[in-house]
Amino acid sequence: MSQLGSLGAALGTSANSLARLRQAQLQNATNQAQLQIDQGQSAARLQEIAAQQQSDALTREQQLSQGQAGTAARAASSGQLPYDGSAAAIASGQAQVAAAAQGAANARFAAQQQAVAPNLLQPDGTVNALLRSARGFGASATSLLD
Repeated sequence: MSQLGSLGAALGTSANSLARLRQAQLQNATNQAQLQIDQGQSAARLQEIAAQQQSDALTREQQLSQGQAGTAARAASSGQLPYDGSAAAIASGQAQVAAAAQGAANARFAAQQQAVAPNLLQPDGTVNALLRSARGFGASATSLLD
């Protein structure tokens, strides 16, 4: 009779371990699916940030070109060489302002990339689920041996 009790305990423990393993497998599949979704969203966000940064850079470049062309035209209309004296100083100042704006945009772009990147590094929980399952199996095996 005591053997039946031990056999029942062993079967119960096996069923419990199997259920925990199955639950860990399902959790792993769910975690993997969520990780893929998160990675896709992060990649899309990074692409969006890069496209916006590129668009902003082109806009600044066009504004600089237009500003310098206007400065050169005003200098030429007043009889100066386009890039001599005050016209050169104005063009240089415009270039410096554009470079500073590009530097700020690059810093903002890097910060936005860093904000998105940690999402790709979040653990998927696989190891934790397997460790919990193994701990349960170890506890049940110990109780059987006692």
